[in-house]
Amino acid sequence: MNKSFFQILLFLAVSLTAVPAFAAGAGGFSWANWGWNFLNFGIFAAIIWKFAIPAMQDFFAKRRSELMAEMDAAKALRLEAKAELERFQAKLKDLEGERQSIMDEYHEQGTRERDRLVADAKKQVEKMRVDAEIIITQETRKAVAAIEKQAIDEAIGLAMTKLTTKMSDDNQNGLVAGFVDELRVMD
Repeated sequence: MNKSFFQILLFLAVSLTAVPAFAAGAGGFSWANWGWNFLNFGIFAAIIWKFAIPAMQDFFAKRRSELMAEMDAAKALRLEAKAELERFQAKLKDLEGERQSIMDEYHEQGTRERDRLVADAKKQVEKMRVDAEIIITQETRKAVAAIEKQAIDEAIGLAMTKLTTKMSDDNQNGLVAGFVDELRVMD
């Protein structure tokens, strides 16, 4: 730091020397004025060196330690945030696996429900088929019975008509007597 301080001091001395030389004009260079200026600058530099530089050094040392502390705190926060990120990423992976297992379970439940509904529908279709066969059988029997009854009624009607037209009173009395004799034999 001393080397840079002396370089700055030399630069200022040269700069201050040139100003009075040009300002003097034709009168030439005033060594006394230059000496006073140099002495004034030296006193100013000594005051700065004595009071300002230690305060500046303290300020910059304090600022450096604050910055280092803030950087250390930021590094710790960064590491903490990184750990938190990894924890959340692990949770996210766990949630993804859990979501997939829930989706698989819902799919399996849907498949089981579909199979149950299909089986119930097949049972209902079979029951409806059996019921339809029973109804068809019953309706067929009813229809056959109705046709038989109608055929019997027709046959009886035709037989009655034929009998009444071809049967005489003697034939009727002979038939009645034959029936009565058969009934007696049965008793």
